[in-house]
Amino acid sequence: MSGSGSLLQCFWDLSSLEEAARLSAAQKIISILEESRESDSFQQEISYCLTRLVSGLASNRKGARHGYFTVLCEFLSRYGDYLSCGVILKLICEKLEHIGNAKGSEERGAYFGQVFALLALVESGFTMSQEELPLVVQKIVAIATKKAPLRELCASVLMKLLEMLKGESRKVCELVLPYMALDCGWNGSSPEAILLLITLQRYFKEEAWFGEFVRQYWNAESNDFLISRNFEMLSSTLLTSSQCHPRIHSVWPHLFDYLWGTKEWAGFWSIVIDGSLLSSTRERKFLAYQLIEKLVLPSLSISEVGVVLTPTLLCQIHTSTRVVHHSLYEASMHLLEKIVQSVLKSPILCVGVWLQFLKSSSHFPESLSHMQCQLSLEGVSTYIDFLLTHEAPPTLSVTLMGWILEQSSLLMKHLPYELKSPDWLCKLVLQLLIMTYSNEGGVSSEDKEACQSKVLSLLNDLSKIKQGQASPSDFWSVKIAKGFQEWFSEYEGEGRLDTKMSSSNEEARLAAIHLVTELTEKDAAGKDSIENVFLQLASLLYIELIWEREGDADTVINDLIQCHDHMLTDALKTPSRKRKKPSAEWIEMLIDIILSLLSRPQQVWSSAVERSFQYIVPHLTKESFELIIKALEPQSVEELMEEEKGGKQQENNNKNSNGVSNEEEEEDKEEEDEDEDEGEEDEGGFFDPGAEFMADIRNALGDLAAVDSDQESIMSIDDERMEALDEALSVIFQRRQERTEEKKQKKSNKMLMMHFKMRVLHLMDVFIKHNSNIPLILDLLKPLFLLAIAYQGHKVLSPLSSRAESLIKSLCTIKKYPKENVNIEGLHSFLEELLTIHIYKAKKLTTPIINQSSMFLIKVLKGVCPPLPSVSPMATRSARKKRKIEAPSVPVQKGALQLEKVRDLCSKALSHMITKKNSNVPNLFFTTLSDRFPDISLMLLPSLVNDIQTPGNHFRLMLGYGLISSILSRSKEQVLSDTEIIDPLILRCITDLKSTKVANYRPILESIQSLVMNLKSHDMCKGDGVMKLHEALVEHEESNPKKTGQLTVNILQLLAEDEEEND
Repeated sequence: MSGSGSLLQCFWDLSSLEEAARLSAAQKIISILEESRESDSFQQEISYCLTRLVSGLASNRKGARHGYFTVLCEFLSRYGDYLSCGVILKLICEKLEHIGNAKGSEERGAYFGQVFALLALVESGFTMSQEELPLVVQKIVAIATKKAPLRELCASVLMKLLEMLKGESRKVCELVLPYMALDCGWNGSSPEAILLLITLQRYFKEEAWFGEFVRQYWNAESNDFLISRNFEMLSSTLLTSSQCHPRIHSVWPHLFDYLWGTKEWAGFWSIVIDGSLLSSTRERKFLAYQLIEKLVLPSLSISEVGVVLTPTLLCQIHTSTRVVHHSLYEASMHLLEKIVQSVLKSPILCVGVWLQFLKSSSHFPESLSHMQCQLSLEGVSTYIDFLLTHEAPPTLSVTLMGWILEQSSLLMKHLPYELKSPDWLCKLVLQLLIMTYSNEGGVSSEDKEACQSKVLSLLNDLSKIKQGQASPSDFWSVKIAKGFQEWFSEYEGEGRLDTKMSSSNEEARLAAIHLVTELTEKDAAGKDSIENVFLQLASLLYIELIWEREGDADTVINDLIQCHDHMLTDALKTPSRKRKKPSAEWIEMLIDIILSLLSRPQQVWSSAVERSFQYIVPHLTKESFELIIKALEPQSVEELMEEEKGGKQQENNNKNSNGVSNEEEEEDKEEEDEDEDEGEEDEGGFFDPGAEFMADIRNALGDLAAVDSDQESIMSIDDERMEALDEALSVIFQRRQERTEEKKQKKSNKMLMMHFKMRVLHLMDVFIKHNSNIPLILDLLKPLFLLAIAYQGHKVLSPLSSRAESLIKSLCTIKKYPKENVNIEGLHSFLEELLTIHIYKAKKLTTPIINQSSMFLIKVLKGVCPPLPSVSPMATRSARKKRKIEAPSVPVQKGALQLEKVRDLCSKALSHMITKKNSNVPNLFFTTLSDRFPDISLMLLPSLVNDIQTPGNHFRLMLGYGLISSILSRSKEQVLSDTEIIDPLILRCITDLKSTKVANYRPILESIQSLVMNLKSHDMCKGDGVMKLHEALVEHEESNPKKTGQLTVNILQLLAEDEEEND
């Protein structure tokens, strides 16, 4: 043989571990054979090479089988014409036959060598005759029965053979299929049989012989054996694919590739993966992890997220990752990381997987937070489009409507605020409205009810989103209203609507959409236009007509349109160059409308009124603002209280003998009634009967009420009397039930009224924060004050008081307040009311708001410019000429505050506080007055000096001295020149210093110190009174050295310094 030495070396090099050496040896072998093609010994060389190549396939050396198989495939494809299939099969049997006494490794090598030899025969495209083809199939099937690890490899060889014969259907039917042992059916099936059936179905599904075969043996339908009714048996077969090792069998990729994206995919995953592998042993769970990582995640789409990431899978991952020592901890962590990595490439996929995690469990903080950081507005919007256009839910356990509602609920609950865009929310609400109102799609009544509730919730969420500087035509309510009207107009005459509206609702709907269309088309609503109010309210009322057809939306729409017409008429009457503000008629109508909308329980109306109010504020008049103030009046609640108390007025009068006032007694009774109601609700209506109820029972029973346990007397009652008793008792119990229901209804009315007033207060809060320069803001103080004191300490309505107090604080702390066009008389009237009525009834809870309100009114009135008298310019010409020459006169009072009147009112309240033992006048008011307005507090000093002559008790005396000290320490003007004030004060101080009844001298000494400092600053320490005070202080220090302290020493030093200066 030519070149036998070099050819022999090439065969040795085919077993090299280096791939380059094996490829080089293969090329040399082929080149040597090509060179000797024309020689006489070529046939011998072909036989020699074939023998060496087939024999080498049995070698167990690393790399040997790869090298020999590669060369054998190329050898058979080039020189197949010189060989026959029979010769090759005979050579395989001779060289690769298993010997009985061979070792285990040799036996395994021989079997693998036969499989690879047959695979090379198929891969090379070797031509086999009709007699040879069945022999090859039988040989492969026979080898598969020898060892379990050989089955999958033999199935792969048969798959290659079927692929090679895919164009020869008859040959497969007659020469291949009968020898493949696939007629075992599901009872004797194996993963390899499933793999071969998938291959046959992929290439020959349309053939009649294949359909007949699978229907006969594999329970097929329409030439398809992979159908839902076979998945349970398929699951049992596939469980055996992991018996050797939890790795991916060849059947899985082909199975996934065939079913992926089909209608059977969801059922297959639910039964085979979710219900079988993930519910089996840990090895099979690991196999499921491998399938997801290698076969699912690379091609995962948004439509498959709900199918693949099931609660069972996510629960298994969560359980495994909770404990580090769990057998699947590392595998679960690895899969979790792979899931997160795979979804970050797609925004919509990120949203879908994030929601699926949230739906299953929220115990994936790191993964969820990482995915949540990658969420984008584009992904959320695309996911909403997917939800609304998908034809079926991912699982059969929920309906399409239920799936959409579930996903939207998760989005609204967990999505960050910045990703809640009005665009996709409007799209979602519009589609839900259409699905609810449409008669198509087979939506059940339960789903429609849930959809209506969800629409209202989404509208509330939409109302909380700020739209910034969006143009009026881009308002979300306008988009929804116009979008629904387009759909409604398109299908109205085709009978595709759920139910028809009433005639009044239909007219109101058309009128509302006409107004919305008119305002958006002419673009009349600018950024600050009052037209925005009509546009928003009309579009929202249109939407309400869709979800609430039995309400009063049609009436409100008609009122709104009438108000809009009045506004336009008023604008046409007065030329725009002369008109500053429209008339008050239409604005009052508009205020009535928004207050009626504000009383509705839905959050969407509260937000809509709040947005609309900013456009209404510039047009507010005093009359329209009074309508808002009237809504804050507490009279309606008091009427409810009187109604509750009216039924038990007689009982209250009988029991009112404990010295408590009638008003307090009634309030206590009201709270007791409310407690009884709450206990009644908690205990299901069983509670201790009252005296009135027991009296009614005794009257109904008559003489039987005295019977204790005499059963014979009770049993002797005749039937007529028993029926009369039954009727009387039923009336009593019915009356009691009616009273209970009446109390519950009144309590419910209270809560509704409280929520309405809370919304009005919130509206006023916005008004105070953004419109502090409008004079109408000052008119809020009195109604807020009355509301705050009306419900302080109330069991149910106390939140109103707290909210009103916070608004009073906000109002009293505004930095810029109106100084022109202020209702001066009204402010003075309320200040007088505070200082003549409320200050004498002050309690611990009301003192701060009385103090804040009074100080604010004084500050405002001092800063307001008083109105000038209306005199003609001709009459004041001479006065203006004189004013240029004469020196300006100093005004007696500042601003518009009536100082003398305020002084008299404060002096009277101060006298009441000092001289009355049980006075409720708060000391905090006067200390705050001396801190903020020392000029006014100095005017109270003469009255205070007189009041401390006859104090109510020692405590009141100390309060008086404390106020004197506070007033004198903050005075900067020389107002103590009047000896009628100084001398009585000094005399009173000397008397109290010498008194032995005084327990605490510190307030007296502080007042003396402030007086001395004030007199010294004005050089007035030379009088006889000061000398007497000095002597009294010296005597006090000598007689009470322990009680004197450093304060007396400081006062004496001040007096000594003054004497030295005088000397």
